[in-house]
Amino acid sequence: GESAPYKFRKIRILELAGCTDSKFASYRSYFLKSDASKCSNTVGLNGSMGPVGFGMELRSGTLRLSLATGQLQRVRILDLAGRSVVPEREVSGPLADIPVSGLRPGIYFCETVARGAIHRGKFSVMGPF
Repeated sequence: GESAPYKFRKIRILELAGCTDSKFASYRSYFLKSDASKCSNTVGLNGSMGPVGFGMELRSGTLRLSLATGQLQRVRILDLAGRSVVPEREVSGPLADIPVSGLRPGIYFCETVARGAIHRGKFSVMGPF
């Protein structure tokens, strides 16, 4: 009932304007208003839009990165204080898997550097994998 207290475990705020073209990875069926500028085949963690050539997905202890092909990139995983928590790697394919199963619960940043361009994304670890 309305008078009983209730604790929400997870609340997501959804943007209602975005890509309504199902040919793109950034398509979401719940968008009410079409915004063609948000149509992209690169989608970040939890469906959030990232820069072209950069996307992230966290699955069972591995952070999978979608990167621009053919470019050598340095990848770093940082904690909130900016300290590196996973050894830095160099990758050059369209996909890279970074093991993050040893991370404690918290918020982390993934940073890639290629030809002076820096892409950053944020992800959170809720518990042990």
